[in-house]
Amino acid sequence: MIQRIREMKKRSLFQGKGVIAGSAVVLMLFLMYGSVVLADPYENVRVSLVNVSDMTVTVQVQCDPVNPAGCDEWGSDVCIVWEAADFFGMAGSNWTRVSSTGTFSHTYTVAGTYCIGLMCGDCEGTCALETLGDDGCWIEGSGSCAGVSQFCLEVTVPGGSIDTTDPTVTIQEPTASPTYATSTSPIVVSGQGSDNVGVTQLTWANDRGGSGPVAIASSWTSGGITYVTWSAIGIVLQSGSNVITITAQDAAGNSSADIITVTYTPPDTIAPTVTIASPTTASTYTTTSLSLTLAGTATDNVGVTQVTWANNRGGSGTTVGTTSWTAAGIALQSGSNVITITSRDAAGNSGTDALTVNCTPPAGAFSVTPSPSTTSVVEGQNNIVASTYSALAVGGGSFTVTSDQGSFLTQGGTQLGTVDTSVSIKVVSGRGMSTETVTLPPKYITAALNQKANRIIYQRIFTYGGDSAISEVTMQIVPVSAGAFTITRLALRFEGEPSPGRATVARNALCPTVFADLTYTGSGTLRAQWKVDGQILGFVTQQLYPGIEKVSIKSPDVPPFPTYAMGRHSVEFEIIEPTPGFTEPVIYYDVTEGEGEIAPGLIRLISPADNATVPMPSGPGSYPEFRWQAVNTKYTYRFEIIPGGLRAEETPLVMAEMATGSYTLSQMDVERLSRSLPYRWRVRAYNGQKIIGASVFRAVYFSAPEGTEGNIEFRNLNITEMPEETSLLRWLLPKSAYAEEGGQTGETVFNVTAGKTVVITTDLANDTNVTKTGIRVEFVVDGEVVDVSFVQSLAPDETVTVEGVYEVSDAKTHTLEIRAVEGEGEAAEILASVSGSLAGEEAAPTKG
Repeated sequence: MIQRIREMKKRSLFQGKGVIAGSAVVLMLFLMYGSVVLADPYENVRVSLVNVSDMTVTVQVQCDPVNPAGCDEWGSDVCIVWEAADFFGMAGSNWTRVSSTGTFSHTYTVAGTYCIGLMCGDCEGTCALETLGDDGCWIEGSGSCAGVSQFCLEVTVPGGSIDTTDPTVTIQEPTASPTYATSTSPIVVSGQGSDNVGVTQLTWANDRGGSGPVAIASSWTSGGITYVTWSAIGIVLQSGSNVITITAQDAAGNSSADIITVTYTPPDTIAPTVTIASPTTASTYTTTSLSLTLAGTATDNVGVTQVTWANNRGGSGTTVGTTSWTAAGIALQSGSNVITITSRDAAGNSGTDALTVNCTPPAGAFSVTPSPSTTSVVEGQNNIVASTYSALAVGGGSFTVTSDQGSFLTQGGTQLGTVDTSVSIKVVSGRGMSTETVTLPPKYITAALNQKANRIIYQRIFTYGGDSAISEVTMQIVPVSAGAFTITRLALRFEGEPSPGRATVARNALCPTVFADLTYTGSGTLRAQWKVDGQILGFVTQQLYPGIEKVSIKSPDVPPFPTYAMGRHSVEFEIIEPTPGFTEPVIYYDVTEGEGEIAPGLIRLISPADNATVPMPSGPGSYPEFRWQAVNTKYTYRFEIIPGGLRAEETPLVMAEMATGSYTLSQMDVERLSRSLPYRWRVRAYNGQKIIGASVFRAVYFSAPEGTEGNIEFRNLNITEMPEETSLLRWLLPKSAYAEEGGQTGETVFNVTAGKTVVITTDLANDTNVTKTGIRVEFVVDGEVVDVSFVQSLAPDETVTVEGVYEVSDAKTHTLEIRAVEGEGEAAEILASVSGSLAGEEAAPTKG
């Protein structure tokens, strides 16, 4: 069949040559579409010009519409010669082998006029161009080119350079590193690209499946280079390794890519379980003691990171241990106490178990709760441990409870050593507080480890009359290799949001949960607080253990983030301890138009406003009122005022329950509060024994009304050993000339060194509306005045710092009292006083 066609081609060529040569026409095509064609009537292949664009020419190969018969017989025996030089020999270069109909393009490197030829027949394996008499073919057309016998398309390429420069593309987020690990899917990948002409297209592809376009966010030109920023949203990840490729392309078809390998670990959504095993496995328990110890177990599919306890009547803490845990010294209130144990894992999942404890204490009973109840100590060194003791008497009253000695014990009960100083707590109207700082020497830690104990208990037994209460602080021993407890990184994210740092929520709808992802070294107790728009939402006290290094902390479910006010709101996780070496991040959520039910668990405070100063009258009838939005008359609302400013969560000083949305302070409440000191107040809602709502915290201050007097009082007692080189200078200069940093603050017992000179510093505050003059401050040791300072004038709400100096005579315990006195002789009046003890110690021997 092929041979027959060749013969017919030869005859057609000689029969028609003269006619065609005599009517040859030169066809010039300039950047236009045309109908000029190259065709073979025997093979029925037709080639037409489609387009000339810049340096690229596009032609279409199709079957001859006039005579399509036999078009499928030519197979692959057709070649397009893009630069034909001689028709009869079809000499030329840059050919394209054609095996089917379709569109074909060729890009020239130099501007100029070119002839495009078509060769049919046996093109052989390489489209080798041979003479007509051998393997040529008849080509029918209407144009001819100079230097070429006939029947070629003449095309003029207008000029311009070919863009052969690849664009650039760089991944910048979620990281500029080649690898990234996450537990969130889908993710957003973003970055920057550039090109000498312009990036026209960006795409993404995941080797585990999925691809799509990438949106260009912005573009600009600088120095002849066009830059773009881009963002690929909604890239779904598969568990394990995902190779994400971002490809950039320009108009000339040049392209480049950047790759990031994302390791995806699906989030842990399985909650741990926790079980109370002691003192009972039942749901209720009855006791006459005001202090309770619980124990039990916890499990998780990955690992339990923390177990905490909380009493619905007030008080909370962290247990000792996780999978096997103990919560000692839980203070109970008279009546029903619901103790909830919560276990958490690193992903923020939690499980709970609860025990209802019915407490019927004997008359005069009291409890003492230490804060913190757990801490960590490092082997091989002295460890300073500070504790605050809060005493609570069920029946109220005013008296003093005392502990004569503190004991260091192993968890098995073996005594390691003692602290032979007393601590007293003055209870007023049923409540009292005192502080203590002790030194745990390394020999006690070594002795505990030798007994295979990894915890040390510091125990004090407080007594009053025939009643007693036990206070225990658990010290977790950590190795030196754990290093200093440091938070190295903090990231905040909204759960389930495409952008982890932003969320949008309709007005009064539930705001997404926020997670604080922390990276840390060493171990210790983390103290932090969740804040929204600068207001405290909730507190976090969590023991972080060595070797874990990463933990996620979930924002509180009750109360949730408020959504009743439209606009943008900030969310912070403020780290109190240890002090971070960086600025904590802030994320935002926007509350938009739309109404709905109030988010469950949220109680909106009405008055007083945050950081308000409220007048505190001395007589009944006009005590301050606190108001909030009551959401259901079936709920019981618990109003609380808590001391300590905004830095620590303490046992409430004022606590009352009611069914309405307001509470007015009582005379007893007023007696427990001090003017000018910072307090916090909040409201929680209960349905039976279950907490179902809470408010944020608001700060509040109390002041005496105009024309009335408050109190003169001492605050912040400090004792610091004076360096020897400054001792003489301090005696010579006025006492206000030096203010040493450091020291022991707010203690009842101060450890001092025999033979050393100590500086005793305290603040004297005037919470009255009357200016006091001529105040004499006496520093008294063992009943003898050892130093005196004078305050010429003390205005209302003014605080001044006074100091005295004392040389410690021996290694014994001495009583210390500081008193502010007005007047002389029989007219002298003690305005305020503060007391403590100086526990002398022998000086360490000097190395020679």
